[in-house]
Amino acid sequence: MREKIIVPGYKIVRLLAEGGMGDVYVAEKEDIGKRCAVKILSSELAKREDFVRRFFREARVLAQLSHPHIVPIIDIGKTTGGRYFIVMEYLEGKTVEELINEKGRMSEDEALRLVMQVADALEYANARNIVHRDIKPSNIIVDGDGCARLCDFGLSKPIGGSDDITLMGLIMGTPEYLSPEQAHGRVDIDIRSDIYSLGASLYHMVVGRPPFEGRIPQETAAKHITDEVKFPVDVNITPATRSLILWMMRKSPDERPSNPTIVKESIQRILSGKTHSALASTTAAVLLRIFKKRLKQLLDSRLALTITAAIIAGFLVLLGLLLRG
Repeated sequence: MREKIIVPGYKIVRLLAEGGMGDVYVAEKEDIGKRCAVKILSSELAKREDFVRRFFREARVLAQLSHPHIVPIIDIGKTTGGRYFIVMEYLEGKTVEELINEKGRMSEDEALRLVMQVADALEYANARNIVHRDIKPSNIIVDGDGCARLCDFGLSKPIGGSDDITLMGLIMGTPEYLSPEQAHGRVDIDIRSDIYSLGASLYHMVVGRPPFEGRIPQETAAKHITDEVKFPVDVNITPATRSLILWMMRKSPDERPSNPTIVKESIQRILSGKTHSALASTTAAVLLRIFKKRLKQLLDSRLALTITAAIIAGFLVLLGLLLRG
């Protein structure tokens, strides 16, 4: 039997969703009757200091953000039973995942417009050195006017901040949308990881399924590291959108768009009908990044050879002197 939840100042209406960190309820603020969403930390996780810290980190992160495409925080506190909660704005709408499940894959135009709004939210968060780390269709809510809102910053962290859970060796994020660096368990991720996950979400939106799927989560996560992105032959996607997805989902962060602004600009070019320009600029940017990386590797390798040769030559000279002596 589910525990009765009493949140001071709020009337619980119904359970909205269940998650790994806790449950989310639809509630009403008792004094004004306004609907909101209340996220309550799991009673088991509330016993762990690391999860309590992460729960309140989400509150602190959200409290810093005020943006039309990010779900805002309203309140924070404890239930009468001593469980921690966060109150967020309740949105009348559906997640992108729900929309795909109901209607199938989205049109390119609709998907690109939604992704551009999320990129706008990431641009805002990135300016404040915040990485979301769990971008996926179920964390994007769309209202009746087609406005997208990014929610659930529960895995977010400031760039350069520590993360006890990740340091314990657990992979943070959702397997179908993980960046390769997340799948490797790296802690030094940045906004380019979110860009990869947004690209994987865009793939799901226009294709109707995630880019990689496996029998178990570990297999799915591994495919982000080893497998190349492929498009089904029976799904018609324009070259410009394909190119953008492939760019966003490059294995190396250095070969992806370096920030969400570039993603927004690329989408704007595609939506404005300048598909050839968008495709050309995207391809050129990818090739330029690859060229710079390979050139650096070549120069580094030549430098290493030069230094090694100099050391060997010096050793031979020294050896000759010793033998003559």
